[in-house]
Amino acid sequence: MKPQRLTILLASLLVSLVTCGQLFRPLGLGEEKCNIYGESFFRPQLHVEGDILYACTNRGLYSKDLSRDDSAWQLVGFEGVPLQDYARKGDDILAMSFKYGEGFLLLSHDGGQTYKDCTPDNMRRNQFTVPLNLDRHPSDPNTLLISTALLGSGIFRTVDFGRTWDKLTSYTPNYMGFHPLDPEIIYECGGGGDYTDEETDFRISYDGGLTWEDKSSCFPNYSSVFHMAFHPTNPNRWIAGDYWGVHITDDNGHTWNTQHFSGNYTPEDYESLIEWRYASFDNENPDIVYMAGGHHNEYMKLICSTDGGKTWNRPYLEPIKASPTESVFDMKQYGDMLLIYSQSDVYEVSKAELIAATSPTEPVTFFKDQMATIVLPTEPDASKGKYYRLAGCKEGEIVFEQELQPRAHVPYIIVPHEDFSIDPAELELAGLTGDTVSVEGVRFIGTYVSEVLPSLGGDGGGFYYDIIDQTPDCSLSLSGETGMQAVVGALRAYLLVDWKTTGWNDPYTQGGTKDPWQKMEIVLKDERTGMDSHNDIKNEELRIKNDRGIYDLHGRRVSGSKLPRGIYIKDGRKKRVR
Repeated sequence: MKPQRLTILLASLLVSLVTCGQLFRPLGLGEEKCNIYGESFFRPQLHVEGDILYACTNRGLYSKDLSRDDSAWQLVGFEGVPLQDYARKGDDILAMSFKYGEGFLLLSHDGGQTYKDCTPDNMRRNQFTVPLNLDRHPSDPNTLLISTALLGSGIFRTVDFGRTWDKLTSYTPNYMGFHPLDPEIIYECGGGGDYTDEETDFRISYDGGLTWEDKSSCFPNYSSVFHMAFHPTNPNRWIAGDYWGVHITDDNGHTWNTQHFSGNYTPEDYESLIEWRYASFDNENPDIVYMAGGHHNEYMKLICSTDGGKTWNRPYLEPIKASPTESVFDMKQYGDMLLIYSQSDVYEVSKAELIAATSPTEPVTFFKDQMATIVLPTEPDASKGKYYRLAGCKEGEIVFEQELQPRAHVPYIIVPHEDFSIDPAELELAGLTGDTVSVEGVRFIGTYVSEVLPSLGGDGGGFYYDIIDQTPDCSLSLSGETGMQAVVGALRAYLLVDWKTTGWNDPYTQGGTKDPWQKMEIVLKDERTGMDSHNDIKNEELRIKNDRGIYDLHGRRVSGSKLPRGIYIKDGRKKRVR
């Protein structure tokens, strides 16, 4: 068995190793065994039994000894059969093959060498029925759940290892299963009903499948959540991902807290959705949580949390692209390794290296006389510059007033007297997500980790984002189709403005009088003089003269291949876009 101990100290020593090569190391199963091209329902699973890794493939069941670096994959059984998943009881294996409308449940009494079709008649409703998932009761090896899709869809349960089956629902979940600490709780998520059930995205049964509660409204926009992860000792704590972020419950699935975290760092990346499909608490330290997903079906991504899911490190992207797509099928753990099954191979990932590669250790830099934002968990150094707090809003202006003694957990605009940097690794950020100051329809939100903000163009709700910073770790992209997309760096802040409350004409969707690049004016009021500190355009031109970026007339950096019409500053010169 490989070493079980996982330490943050070791992770910090491996940063240089990670930056020199890929974090994902292929185990050599090969793309030809992983894929059935064009079949989106084919999601073969992994099993770790002792030191042996078993992989369901499109050519049968294969195994590899993980305790030996030189071990090769071996065919175990079900030769030539595309396998989705299986359950084992001694030499008996109940396998779920991937076949449209055919016998897809196979029972073997000799480890897969020989087998027979044991698919019950109530699962053969239609030639388009296809198997999806299999899950095993945590303490009763004879009790299993399977789910099927398309016509004949539903969740079925057996209590005699496949001899007989009862249908629990007509729902088509992408993922379903038992709660490992309370098997009377069954969840189903990420799908929809057939022609007899109302479509929904997430349901839970607390009585073994007799009744179900629709929990779809717990998630923003009825988001399609994926595979659930359960805390190994706290039965109330679950974690799941979706296309947009991470969902956490601490009351057994009744209510959920959502962190909008797409895991992208540029507006261009944000246009491609992340599918955070698999979450997992660390086997040795449940304060560490991992999540795996695909990025536009071309990359794989991992994120991790070292505080139980309260905050998440920056994501790690693996540009393998060995297969036409790179969806993640499964994620398992073995000692100090993660095992990621994708469409191109099974990959081994060091947990320590992942933590090192994703830890937010890059310093946050502030430049002299360059307006920026800041939020800290400790009292900021007042000598570093002028700090301005959100004070009010009137007549299309957002007013910030200087505060001579800045406080902890308050977001500020800062105009530094000198260049200085802050290393997030030296701050106590565990459990911190952000701090907010709200006045008159304006929210000034400070974040302790870098975030990509969802596109928000004022679709009736009256909100839009505004990034004040003129710093490399903050940017925005303007688009006539999607509105504004924004990236904000760690220890920075951004504005969320309700244009209805403030009375400002929203330029994106409401046909207001202002052009898209015109935003509410930011006014800095100096405490001592009472004078307004509007940035002069000529000074802004001098400040960004050597910067190859593009700025609007308020000094805000913009990006995008097609900018809205207006006047911009590029290479220190004014440029008109017609």
